[in-house]
Amino acid sequence: MKKALLLLSAVLVLALLFGCGGAAEEEAPEEAEEQAAAEIQNPNTYVYGGIGDPDSLDPSKAYDTASWGVMTNIYETLIDFDREATDEFVPVLATEVPTRENGGISEDGTTYRFRIRDGVTFHNGNELTPEDVEYTFERNMVVDADGGPNWVWFTYFLGKGSSADVEDFSEIDQAIEVDGDYVVFNLPNPFPPFVSVLASTWAAVLDKEWVIENGGWDGTAETWMDYNKPGEGQETLYDIANGTGPYQLTRWEKDTEVVLDRYEDYWGEMPAMERGILRVVQEWSTRRLQLTQGDVDVAYVPETQYSAMLEEDVITAYQDLPTLNVNGIHFNYDIDTSGDNPLAGSGELDGEGVPSNFFNDIDVREAFRYAFDSDALIDEALEGNARNPVTPVPYGLAFKNEDLEVPEHNMELAEEHFRQAHDGALWENGFKFEILYNEGNDVRQIASRIIAENVGSINDKFQIETRAVPWPEFLDKIRNSTMPMFIIGWLPDYPDADNFVTPFMHSTKGTFAAWAHYENARADELIDRGGTTLNEDERREIYYELQDIYLEDVTSIMITQPLLSWFFQDYVQGVHYNPMYSNEFELLPYVTKE
Repeated sequence: MKKALLLLSAVLVLALLFGCGGAAEEEAPEEAEEQAAAEIQNPNTYVYGGIGDPDSLDPSKAYDTASWGVMTNIYETLIDFDREATDEFVPVLATEVPTRENGGISEDGTTYRFRIRDGVTFHNGNELTPEDVEYTFERNMVVDADGGPNWVWFTYFLGKGSSADVEDFSEIDQAIEVDGDYVVFNLPNPFPPFVSVLASTWAAVLDKEWVIENGGWDGTAETWMDYNKPGEGQETLYDIANGTGPYQLTRWEKDTEVVLDRYEDYWGEMPAMERGILRVVQEWSTRRLQLTQGDVDVAYVPETQYSAMLEEDVITAYQDLPTLNVNGIHFNYDIDTSGDNPLAGSGELDGEGVPSNFFNDIDVREAFRYAFDSDALIDEALEGNARNPVTPVPYGLAFKNEDLEVPEHNMELAEEHFRQAHDGALWENGFKFEILYNEGNDVRQIASRIIAENVGSINDKFQIETRAVPWPEFLDKIRNSTMPMFIIGWLPDYPDADNFVTPFMHSTKGTFAAWAHYENARADELIDRGGTTLNEDERREIYYELQDIYLEDVTSIMITQPLLSWFFQDYVQGVHYNPMYSNEFELLPYVTKE
């Protein structure tokens, strides 16, 4: 794997500006210090201007960037990524990162041992114990909140899909055990990326006693089903938190702000900022004004505004930050045309709709791939701040086949495949359907328009309409298979090729593949083997073949792997970047204002 690299030039510029600057008139040190402090608003508080609230503060449910950006400052994991690296780790609540060499990982790759650090306290004063760690991971599987991240624990601890597949609590109980000062994880099969899974926020460690006191699962086999599948927003820790991290939750005012205060009894290195605030500012013009005036220290900036922000004098930009995020256009291989589905029109290939098997014909998929112009999307929607990843495996990860090229945009070949599709009936009759995109998403809006315009220009009988809908409706229509084609992206759960080929290509484990009803038995077999083999050369062969299958099947169409830009007030120091970060609020323990 490659390290995600911070653009050091920007940091160097900051060092020169603040370390070497001269003054026209000499000032006493005290006067200069007072003047500098006067120019920095809230010198002991780090303020991030975001666009939305956390979904939940409960690690068994939270599975979004807004939630994780807050929780990372409150909770800690056994290990963490080593600053900018995605393939190197440091111990946090564990005293050592396990390896085969130090005896922390068994030779067969199925047992992981972590010695739990002494002298760590939760924000309420309770001391961290190995039993807290065991309880945390068992509770994640017990709760198994809908829409949460717990599939990862069921998959790698039990080899199952969810709590619905658990026959007896003993299966959960035996997966994680306490052995003196150690916590032991028992996997049914080896899984090479397991250490990186434990470095993500979903592995945040909880205080068992405190959770029980607040009405959570009591830790017994007899009651576990009583706490399974809570309703939306009914998870025990929805809006309360008690971690071991450098900051503790002070208040959460919905649709307004989340306030964190420094935990003064923190076991580790004390951060500089006394307070962190995530401020919800949905309107971009307001967010921009607050950033340029110093009311916030950093803000979420849409890709379409990058060039404008580069003209702001008081802002330091960190550009071309490589992400591991990939976006694709997905074909629905089994469109739900039953009942009244306006997205699929008549449900027939009669010029007024599309049949359920519309995209089963590879000529249709080939035609759409040739008709789509990814360069136009990247230039128009992202101002060039992206590249096409070609396959689901992003650039920057091991086992990415960088020799594969972006499929060409060729309208003549698109027409040729459209003429051949469905034995000529498609060209003769035409078709009609709708593409939806979620409100406020410029990339999906422009991608939808490019598809509609390019395909429509080939034959007057090809009619594609585009429409914006709220995010919940957008996601619901993808999940219930009523959308003929959908555009959506994948952010990494853990930095490994397995986490990308699985959602895009595995017929039963894959989120997008399941929604699109894509099936390829060979792909399923390779993904299952790739996730369990310990041989690096074998894994490379497997993931290279999967990427070939992806292109041969025209499984979907990859369109962007964005390059981020971050924009901070000039006085913010300590900025560094890791593509596994949820947002800039995660930098709270590292930054200073100088």
